[in-house]
Amino acid sequence: AEQFSRVLSMAEEKGWSVVSGQSRPLTEFLMFNFNAPDPVKREWFRNEHFRKAIAYLMDRESILSTVFSGLGASIHGPLSSSSIYYDPNVEEISYDFSPTRARLELKRGGFDWRSDGTCIDYYGNPVSFQILTCPWSSQWVGIVTVLSDQLSKIGINATTAFMDWDTCVTKAHSGTFDSMTLAEAGAEPGLLTMVYHSSGARHYWNYHPDYNPSDHITEETYYYPDWQKRIDEILEVQRSVIELEERYELFSEFQLLMAQHLPIVFTTTQLLLYAYDNSIHHGPWKYGSMFELPWRSWDVWRD
Repeated sequence: AEQFSRVLSMAEEKGWSVVSGQSRPLTEFLMFNFNAPDPVKREWFRNEHFRKAIAYLMDRESILSTVFSGLGASIHGPLSSSSIYYDPNVEEISYDFSPTRARLELKRGGFDWRSDGTCIDYYGNPVSFQILTCPWSSQWVGIVTVLSDQLSKIGINATTAFMDWDTCVTKAHSGTFDSMTLAEAGAEPGLLTMVYHSSGARHYWNYHPDYNPSDHITEETYYYPDWQKRIDEILEVQRSVIELEERYELFSEFQLLMAQHLPIVFTTTQLLLYAYDNSIHHGPWKYGSMFELPWRSWDVWRD
């Protein structure tokens, strides 16, 4: 996105067509560790009202303007709008930026504020946590910067830790983080069982105790809400369903459950951006395809 305006300014001289399409088939999100080693934080992160408050503090318009130069889109659920299974009804369960609603959700979740403005939990603990992100992604850094600023305004102390990608992945798999930015492909949900099923190898925010018997997650401390049970059922049933309409219904429910209960906080993503020589001709646009290609290979020719 940073280079798009520069490329656009060169288009006439170079004889290029420069266009933007739908959002990338990528779901970007902020996740909180339901199995955080600290039991106090663990209780916050499992609190649905807490997560919804964070979602209301995600100033997506500012992020799209400052981080994506206007060339991005908000994400409302686990599937990209380019997916054939995308249900636009998920957009009705929106968390538009609202510090007032964020405060209300925190109150509903048992949180309060000291006279100095510090946000505290039901036991009087000040709310403070670390957001882990990878500095090579300027977009993630920008998202975390905007969010941290908003959190500070309602008395929540969120510090940012920048770590290389390998360290981030290690932390994610070990379940030893507070919160973290991440992204997953969001076109074909059948491929995402490993992310959204409770037994998945990339279900980072709430690993099952059986995932790694040597870690700190036990049956006694494990959190398995009813909505996650239903998501597991959907992801298991869809494996044997081939009718498109029936699959759509299953994945529609999946998306709505994710948006309603918000196990992860969805953020924003970049639009697909293309530049090509004017001598190239093409058939129908296929913006947002699974492989981020604008056309089918047999629909392209040149003078």
